[in-house]
Amino acid sequence: MNVGGGQAAEKYDQLFNEGSDLDVYFCEADWALKYINDDSKTLALSKLGLGDSKFTNIYNYTDEIGKDQNGVRKGISWQAAAGGFAYRADLAEEYLGVKSPDEMDAKIGNWENFVAAAKEVSEKSSGGVALADTLGGLWQAFACGRTQPWVVDNKLVIDDFCKNFADTAKELWDCGGVTKNSQWTDEWTAAGVSGNCMGYFVSTWGFGGFFLDAAGGENGAQYGKWAVCQGPTPFYWGGTWIVVNPETDNGEEARDFIISATSDEAQMSAYAKAKPEYVNNSQVMDDLIAGDTVFNPTVSGNFKDGQNYFKKLAENAKSIDFKGLITPYDSTIKGNFADAVKENYLDGNKSWDETVEAFKDKVAESVPDLEWDD
Repeated sequence: MNVGGGQAAEKYDQLFNEGSDLDVYFCEADWALKYINDDSKTLALSKLGLGDSKFTNIYNYTDEIGKDQNGVRKGISWQAAAGGFAYRADLAEEYLGVKSPDEMDAKIGNWENFVAAAKEVSEKSSGGVALADTLGGLWQAFACGRTQPWVVDNKLVIDDFCKNFADTAKELWDCGGVTKNSQWTDEWTAAGVSGNCMGYFVSTWGFGGFFLDAAGGENGAQYGKWAVCQGPTPFYWGGTWIVVNPETDNGEEARDFIISATSDEAQMSAYAKAKPEYVNNSQVMDDLIAGDTVFNPTVSGNFKDGQNYFKKLAENAKSIDFKGLITPYDSTIKGNFADAVKENYLDGNKSWDETVEAFKDKVAESVPDLEWDD
């Protein structure tokens, strides 16, 4: 269909409304539950003979996203998009005195330490270098540490976690610890080339073209100067789930395709090396990482001493815990909250209470079915 993101969902809706012959299709993490929670749109994979035994080594968080509200697996992903904090190793040594990814993890291994390190970088660089790339990237990571669902009993949950993020973001915003750039802009990657930004929150998909761009290209001045660590919290960013239309007349072919892409470890290993991609099988990835597999020579060359850039991400992938936390509204509410914090708490210098009210207004408009206390 040559579309991505939310546009794909709109196209799927059109195909279903037209009664098109749709067998297997793909859902992104942000809106997968729209279909996974609809029995008229997605088939329980067990009905194709794909029970738990076929997916014993998938990462837990991918399993949770692929289940409907009743715990029935309707989708399965072939990829795990775990994140990490990739950074300019030369700048980290200059401003923080760290010489390895393990030392960097010790320096920024929680949010309190991350803020302290950002202030240290800002002070030593006279405000010229930000530790983190964007508020959006910061929020992608921070949001995965949430311990309550965004919605409980059809009501919005605003807890201490929300205030903790707002205060963390404000400290970083005010001290220059995070750039004012927006994601997906030329300025985003240019900051890595210029050295105005030390590090980026990014997941598995970002270590190819994105970080080559952030290095100025394979022949750029910053090529080979990067490293990656786990960062302050385990997180994921992105991912795609395979689902099956209950009206399919090609169930056997759909089953064979899913097994090949998400269950056959030999196939997954070959795909991980050829694509290359971080596949959704912990045994496959552990074996490849332990064997010092060079997934992509050009990408590996962009990391200091040829660091195995998937190794740190593997540690994060195993630590992400979403059990009981996923709701169909997560993507929308997360976006509403980040916007409310930026517009009110950071740029607007408004109080936390005013920020909360602005957040509620955004959610009431974007998710009108929620209930509100009088």
